[in-house]
Amino acid sequence: GPKFFFLLMGGLAWMWRVSLSMLESLGMSESDEILLSMVFCCVYLVKSVIEGVPYDLYETFVLEERHGFNKQSIRVWMTDQIKTNALIVFLGFPAIAFGIRIIQWAGPNFWIYVWSFCLVLLMVFMYVFPNVISPMFNTFSPLQDGELKTAIENLAKENNFPLKQLFVIDGSTRSSHSNAYFYGFGSNKRVVLYDTLNPTLLRVENKGENENAEKTQDDANEKEKVDPKKICTVDEIVAILGHELGHWSMSHLPKQLIIAETHMLCFFFLFGHSMNSAAMFVSFGFPTSRPIIIGLLLFSSIVSPIEHLIQLAQQYLTRKFEYEADKFAVEQNRADHLAAALVKISSANKSNLNPDPLWSAYNNTHPSLIERLRAIQAHKAAFSKKAS
Repeated sequence: GPKFFFLLMGGLAWMWRVSLSMLESLGMSESDEILLSMVFCCVYLVKSVIEGVPYDLYETFVLEERHGFNKQSIRVWMTDQIKTNALIVFLGFPAIAFGIRIIQWAGPNFWIYVWSFCLVLLMVFMYVFPNVISPMFNTFSPLQDGELKTAIENLAKENNFPLKQLFVIDGSTRSSHSNAYFYGFGSNKRVVLYDTLNPTLLRVENKGENENAEKTQDDANEKEKVDPKKICTVDEIVAILGHELGHWSMSHLPKQLIIAETHMLCFFFLFGHSMNSAAMFVSFGFPTSRPIIIGLLLFSSIVSPIEHLIQLAQQYLTRKFEYEADKFAVEQNRADHLAAALVKISSANKSNLNPDPLWSAYNNTHPSLIERLRAIQAHKAAFSKKAS
């Protein structure tokens, strides 16, 4: 693809020379690899923004707009872009610099130290993202007292789920797509519902700066005009959360984390035995220098064919977990409500109901609607037979 073409044409070597020139123009020493790598990261980020912005604009304001999904203005989109790139610079760059320093310090066995550092970063990120980063983009409001809140709390009690808080997120300020998820460590779980699941039951208060100032009052009242056939009822929302509790009950997230960390450990182990390969650097325009960050990018590109096979296996496992979570909801007598909710969400999202199996197996983390409905009916029949 374009990335390999860029590599083969000496793109990374050119960007490294640009970084060197920028550092020299600032009167700084090029012998400081970490400082030079940070300048390179800036150049690489600019390249990524230039490449990605046209596609993102087209996807958001042409494709999503055409199908009625986009709810954000250009102002909100630009604000999100600025925030995202600022987070990359102020959080991502220091992490990269520290990783390079670990490699310089640790020697041949650096891979175990870098892996440990990445594991700590992941744990920190799992706390920081929902509690700090996500609220920078969306407003979270406590779910109001009522039938839905009571039903969700009863669901949590039935399954000994340590629910602490229920939030509604203003997903409708950016898109009409729907979602629900939970987060939190140990006995401190929080459930988040997108207001697009049911704009009447799920209201977000005090949107503030996240609200699209450029939208008209008709746009703001659009929630009230949503097709009732695409709005999930209380029972259907509870069934969706029953599915999510299935992931928790069967420890799907810890299993995925173990697999991901094992994969990362193997990656760094192999990188540790390849980063000093002269042939790798010379082949892509680095005859004399062997920068760590360049070695990491080159190695990532070289092993990408293997990564595709690994992704296929990971997608298979993720889809298996989705079937298991559906089965969990079925065994709580929520089969019909879950099926109805999936149909409504798929209809609202205009999902491909029956995609090509091979394409779906590689690209989709969830089975198609048809596959899930068939599995739900099969689980329902088996559960009914077992109960009788």
